[in-house]
Amino acid sequence: MPRFRRRTPGIVTLFFVALFPVAFAGCGGSTPTDETPAAASTETTSGAAIYAAYVLLTEAPDGTPQPIARVIVDAPSACPALDDGAGGTVATTPRDNPHGFEVLVCEALVPFGQSYSVTGWANPLPAASKSPTHPVIVGDTGCKSKDCAAGTPASPFQLIASQAALKDPDLVLHAGDFNYRGTGGFDYQGNSDYPEYDAGDVDPDDPQCQLDDLYVSQNAGYSDQPDTWNNWNLDFFEPAADLLAQAPFVVTRGNHELCSRAGPGWFYFLDPSSNLNGTQLSCPDQGGDAPPQGAEGHIVLRPPQTIELDTLRIVSIDAANACDAFAPDFTTGPYTQQFVDILSAIPDAGAGPTTWILGHRPTWAADTSTSAIAQTLSTAFSQALGQLGLGEPPAGLTLMIAGHMHQFQTDTFDGSRPPQLVVGNSGVKSSGPYPSSSFQQTVDGLQAKGIASIEHGFLDITSFDPQTGTWQATLFATDGSTVIATCDSSAPDGSICAF
Repeated sequence: MPRFRRRTPGIVTLFFVALFPVAFAGCGGSTPTDETPAAASTETTSGAAIYAAYVLLTEAPDGTPQPIARVIVDAPSACPALDDGAGGTVATTPRDNPHGFEVLVCEALVPFGQSYSVTGWANPLPAASKSPTHPVIVGDTGCKSKDCAAGTPASPFQLIASQAALKDPDLVLHAGDFNYRGTGGFDYQGNSDYPEYDAGDVDPDDPQCQLDDLYVSQNAGYSDQPDTWNNWNLDFFEPAADLLAQAPFVVTRGNHELCSRAGPGWFYFLDPSSNLNGTQLSCPDQGGDAPPQGAEGHIVLRPPQTIELDTLRIVSIDAANACDAFAPDFTTGPYTQQFVDILSAIPDAGAGPTTWILGHRPTWAADTSTSAIAQTLSTAFSQALGQLGLGEPPAGLTLMIAGHMHQFQTDTFDGSRPPQLVVGNSGVKSSGPYPSSSFQQTVDGLQAKGIASIEHGFLDITSFDPQTGTWQATLFATDGSTVIATCDSSAPDGSICAF
């Protein structure tokens, strides 16, 4: 999250990458790679090491929800088959690997309600449910190199993931920022005047959200610190093993997954796009040995994913490039159109499952130094309402979920906005000028009341009513103890949580 570094202005080089109808996505920094290799977990019968197996919920091209099973194995090796336990198998195929990671990601489309196993893997893949009622939420789960011993899995996220798995969730929502160990700052040829591109990240000194800056990328040809599998494994896959085995994930991309940071790994390991039912996305080339350049040519903004389940609609947006403290037209326009599309498709209250929007950066949240932490998203949301002629969001939108702020926070407003839930306390060290405990504050022009905690942990939604969209939840700490006993979306005083 925030690193308050002054930016050096420069000249923007325009080069648009058309990977999707709306295209941009960022490029930025790095940190020395953790060179201590992580151990493989088990082996297949052919001897190939298996590192991880997991299920993602995605949106198919026809708009229906689609589970995708993925298995990460040593390369070169053959992709393993999935066994349904009744004599049937499903073949997996390799994903494109344009950045040359030393592991192979194999995947297959799988049906809802069916669990599979991978030969040699101790835990079966979780079966995806179309009617989940018990999600848990985590966010900002990695660990900075200075806070974790070399070669060890991210702490305290490993404990948090294990505790969350013990709650038997049927769905996991991850609010972004998976890889901190490999994304901490990068100097070009020893010159610290050039920033790593991080899309603003709360810094008021960022000119035009760095779009007018020269920048460096850890994934460019001049870098000796590219995105690596080892950092991904230590920061996410190894510590998350218990939770990945328990339930399917809905993921969203954080600003640590910009193309200049851990974006190559994001698009290879976790991005929902796939050649099995569409086109796999990837980061554009970050340049060779030329000097640093402007950011606009290397920005990829992936379109939203709507996971339309029987009990819940989850819209995952790519907020990685949504500047915090500045809202340039270059980024606000695409986000405005995204919100227009999202808001216009939300069913009326009672006419369909309730809608939650999941994005890494909060649309509204309390910050002790500014009136809104995410000006790009809040501006785009307001513009979308204006274009749709709406005075307030559709009643079917009942919750906004984010991370980015390294704390837990709730913000409830006086009737004209859905509540904002921030779960950014699941691993990385707490930081930032944010409120603590209970607070009341004006956020983007409206009075908000809320509660905040910097205690590491996760949110367990223990009761969810798909008919009304109401829910109750508990915030648990690293050791499984209770931080906030009861969060209630329909609390009579209008505040979701209270100590």
